[in-house]
Amino acid sequence: MALTFKIQLRGIKKPPVWRRVVIPSNFTFHHFHQAIQDAFGWENVHLYQFEKSPFCHGWRIAVPNEYDMDFEFRSSDSRNTLVLDFIKMMGLKKFVYVYDFGDSWVHDITLEEISENDMFAYPVCLAGKGLCPPEDCGGVWGYEDMKQLLLEAPNSEEAQQYREWLCLDDEEDFDPKYFDIDEVNDMLRSIEVCNGENPKGYERKIESPRPISLLDAMKKLSKADIVDFAENLNLTVDESAGEKEIKRQYAQALLDNPRKVLDQLPLYELQIIERLKEGEDGPDIVDVYDDYDKPLFYYYGLAEGWHDKAGNYYMHFPEELRSALVPHIEDALNDRCNQKRIGIESCILGLTNLYGQISHERLVCEIARLEGITVEEAEQVLAEVREESLLMKWMESWTRCGTSDNENLVYVSLYGWDMPDDLVREIKKKGKGVKQYRQFSDMEVMMAARKPCPLIPNQKYEAFCNMLIKDLGMDQWKAIETCHEIWYIFMHQQEADDLLFPPELFFENVVLDTLDLELDGPLYKRAMGLFYDYLDNMPHWLLEGHTPQEMNTLKQVRKPFSAVKQRPAKNMAYNYDDMESLFSFLDDSLNPVSFGKVNRNDPCPCGSGKKYKHCCGKGN
Repeated sequence: MALTFKIQLRGIKKPPVWRRVVIPSNFTFHHFHQAIQDAFGWENVHLYQFEKSPFCHGWRIAVPNEYDMDFEFRSSDSRNTLVLDFIKMMGLKKFVYVYDFGDSWVHDITLEEISENDMFAYPVCLAGKGLCPPEDCGGVWGYEDMKQLLLEAPNSEEAQQYREWLCLDDEEDFDPKYFDIDEVNDMLRSIEVCNGENPKGYERKIESPRPISLLDAMKKLSKADIVDFAENLNLTVDESAGEKEIKRQYAQALLDNPRKVLDQLPLYELQIIERLKEGEDGPDIVDVYDDYDKPLFYYYGLAEGWHDKAGNYYMHFPEELRSALVPHIEDALNDRCNQKRIGIESCILGLTNLYGQISHERLVCEIARLEGITVEEAEQVLAEVREESLLMKWMESWTRCGTSDNENLVYVSLYGWDMPDDLVREIKKKGKGVKQYRQFSDMEVMMAARKPCPLIPNQKYEAFCNMLIKDLGMDQWKAIETCHEIWYIFMHQQEADDLLFPPELFFENVVLDTLDLELDGPLYKRAMGLFYDYLDNMPHWLLEGHTPQEMNTLKQVRKPFSAVKQRPAKNMAYNYDDMESLFSFLDDSLNPVSFGKVNRNDPCPCGSGKKYKHCCGKGN
């Protein structure tokens, strides 16, 4: 059987935007969601839901997530709900699909036919009209305003900015009527249920993607992007040239200067090139872990990237660029100047992950301390590395707009907000009571610099991570990833005083729910207890690396920050790939602030005035 739908974007006119799509009868709503994404040309970067009418309090079908807090009308899981069965049960002829809850794109769906045709293994677009609006353009009104400006005042400055944003070439016109049915069906062929009796068997077929050229990978870059990136890479392009010509120049400069490119890439990117040489995932493809920040390859137009259903992130390299870079990768990794640069970059990555952001002045002092050199030497080293480090240029932010002096320069964590200035401002505003950075050992800084999952110093980490492995049955990498996700969520709590995305909701409704753990009983209580211990002992961005418990203790007993016991630096070798040594390392290196032995009847060291047994020691 097959189902035919007409799907039309609400509010878009002159021309309207719609598609007529046939889907197989064994499709779930999640398959249907992917078909709509590909048929219209969306990028699948926002949440979605199916419902009777937009944001109504009735039935709702989506992938359950941390925002799904209306428990009275909680979503049915779109991955387990078959479209045909649900439509028959509810007697549906019309319903809606809402995509991106910010721009709120409402798609009106009309069921036109249920046929006995069983020849469809994947969706097919029968007809359509109109160009899909670009992502994040401000919804219907934003798109209509942009469309009017591009059509009626194409030479205006604002229209030119829109053209750059849409990556339109100088000779390419904006055409809201554009629709290519063959292009749409090429996309839809990649959606297939692997087993008709198992709707969860959905996969995106990525094993043999079409080869891409370097110019294909650079399509998303505007002329302004290319000028900036060429300058960062110390490559020469003619800024007065047209967009097509400047892209050609940029591509040729990349191919002509492979060592210059490799000598500026961070370690993580170099390791990706090394894997390309080994051909683990194919000649031009590398499966990389990257749910949080994309590799610089993507931003600089050196490769394409996409996620599969399981959340794996793939980098797809142009063959000519791979051929240019791979022969030089060993020399680049063994180059002493590169190793020096990578060492400094690791310091910066670790420190920004621990503090959220760090000023240039403080960074110089930390490098001097960690490297055992003078402040003057550290300043010189940092200046030399900064000239050749793409990563440092990517992490730079200025506390005052329009300035470029070191006094106003800060480096911001790659795991921070999309707008680095906002993160710097929030840390400054909400961390006013913190007068001094907390110091970390060289090993702690190195572990916090790890990619893809930085390990943040926390004496409760091992107990919590071991519980995930031994009691909840996670494998080691999944447990580490879960700890990282919890840290990531907690570090973004400054997004609002009323936290919209509390980590406890993620842990209960995503982690524990996914594992089908009954949300009561001794195991649940133990899991939540270790979870809160983990949070309370984690260095926080707003506290300049201190933990909430440390801050509370320091405030209560009125000790200066200088009284906090500092961790001694340990020159320990650690193999990033040797995960077996992770937990034994944590015992020795992540020691908490110590108050000595506290007896049950002693005053509690937190300064509450209660006995230890009635305060922090209660229940022990």
